[in-house]
Amino acid sequence: MTMLIPKTVTCSHCNASNEVIEMASTSSFGPPDLDLRPAEMARSTLHTQVYRCTGCGFASNNLETEEDSDSVVMQSVEYQHYLSSGLPGLAISFACCAMIEEKRGDLESTGTQWLKAAWVCDDEGIEEGRDFRVRAADALCRYLSNNGSKSENVENIRMVIIDVLRRARQFKEAADWCHDLIAKSSEMFLKKLAEYELTLIEASDDACHHVPDLTEGE
Repeated sequence: MTMLIPKTVTCSHCNASNEVIEMASTSSFGPPDLDLRPAEMARSTLHTQVYRCTGCGFASNNLETEEDSDSVVMQSVEYQHYLSSGLPGLAISFACCAMIEEKRGDLESTGTQWLKAAWVCDDEGIEEGRDFRVRAADALCRYLSNNGSKSENVENIRMVIIDVLRRARQFKEAADWCHDLIAKSSEMFLKKLAEYELTLIEASDDACHHVPDLTEGE
C-alpha cells in the first residue's frame, strides 16, 4: 500500500507557495527491472520524488532547501531549454533536478535523476528516454571513477550502468562493463546477471527486462 500526504511548502528560491504530494510509505510486489526500477506499487510514485516550483521552476526533492549554486544552474540556457521543451512535466522536473544535483557535486544523485527522467519517458512512450539514459550512465560512471573505492553500493551501481547503457543502445560500452564485472566481482549472482545482460546485448535487445528473466527458461 502507498500512503501519500498532501503538503504546502514554500520555495526557498522565490518564496512561492507550492502544493506537493509526499510519500509516507509504499510497497513493492515483485522483482525490480534490471536498472532497479521497482515493481508496483512503488513504481508509480515517481511524482512524489521530485518537485518543481510553479513560481520560478526550481526543481528538487526538497523545495525548502536551496544551495548557492542552484541559481547559476537555473539561469543556464540548458535549464531554461528544458523548462520550455514540451517534454512531460515530470521528466522536465527530473532533468532540471539532475542539473542542480550535478552542480552541487552529487554525481550519484545526478545519475539517478536522469534515469528517473528516462523512466517517465518510458511510461509516456517517447524516445527521449534514450538520451536521458546516456546522461545517467555518464554521471554514474564519473561517480564511480571519483568515489568507487568508497561506495558501499559499487557493484549495484555497475549493474545499473550496464542496463542503462544497454537500454540506450550503447551495446559495446555495456558489454565492456559486463566483462569487467564478471572478471572482478566476487558475487556469483551479479556475475550471472552480467552474463544475462551479455545475452541481451548480443541480441541487440534494448527492451525493459526484470530480474526474474534471469531464470526464465531454466
